[in-house]
Amino acid sequence: MKRSKKSAKTSDTPHYENVPFEVPEGWESVPVSDLFLLNPKSEIDDTTHCGFIPMSLVEDGFSGNHLYEERIWKDIKKGYCHFQNGDIGIAKISPCFENRKSTIFENLPNGYGAGTTELVILRPIILYTKFYLYVFKSDWYVQEGTKYFKGVVGQQRVHKEIFTDLQIPLPPFAEQQRIVAEIERWFSLIDIIENEKDDLQTTIKQTKSKILDLAIHGKLVPQDPNDEPAIKLLKRINPDFVPCDNGH
Repeated sequence: MKRSKKSAKTSDTPHYENVPFEVPEGWESVPVSDLFLLNPKSEIDDTTHCGFIPMSLVEDGFSGNHLYEERIWKDIKKGYCHFQNGDIGIAKISPCFENRKSTIFENLPNGYGAGTTELVILRPIILYTKFYLYVFKSDWYVQEGTKYFKGVVGQQRVHKEIFTDLQIPLPPFAEQQRIVAEIERWFSLIDIIENEKDDLQTTIKQTKSKILDLAIHGKLVPQDPNDEPAIKLLKRINPDFVPCDNGH
C-alpha cells in the first residue's frame, strides 16, 4: 500500500523545518502524510458483513463515538470511502469539520466498513491512534483547516493539504499514551460537571479545548528523558527520513 503523495513544495526533507509551533525536546513536527495512509481501499469478499456509516452516525464534539448499519460488502464497496477498525475518519465538509465530527472506527462487523465520501480516512503507522484523534479535534487543527476551505457557502470543504502536508506534533510513543490518559482523566471529571450543570456548556467546551491545546504543545504531562526520542520512532515509520536541524 502506498503512502499519500506529497505536493511539490513538500516532497523533500526540508519540510520538517516548517514547524507550526514550538514542541518540547524529544518531540518532532512532521507532515500528516508521513504518519498516516490517506484513504486506503479495502479488498474483501463481496459476501462479508461490514459496517456502513453515513455522516449522521458520527458524533460531533469530543466523544469520538460512532454507530453503524450492518450491510453486505458488495452493496457498499463502490461509491463510498473504505475503512477498517483502527482507522481515523474526519469530516471534510463544513460545518461537520468545525463541529469535530471525527472518530476512530471500532467494533465494525468483521473489522471493515464503508461510509460517506465526506469523510477523509487516515490509517496510522505505528502510532497511538487516540492521541491523534485528539490532535484532530483540537482548536489548533480546526482553525488550520478552516483557513483552507474551498467551494461555495454551504458546500465548503477542507483542502486536501490539511490531511497531507500540515505539520502535526509527534511525541514519543510512551508520552502519547500518557497524554491520552491525562486527557481522559480530565474529560471524565469535566463530564461529571457537565451532567450536573447544564448551564456550564460553554465553559466545559473551552476547558476541553484548552486541555487538548496543552496536550499537543507538550505541556499537559512532563517529558520523560528516559523515553525513546520521537526521531527514532519516525525513522521506524519512515526509514528514508533524513534528519535536519529544526531546533531540537
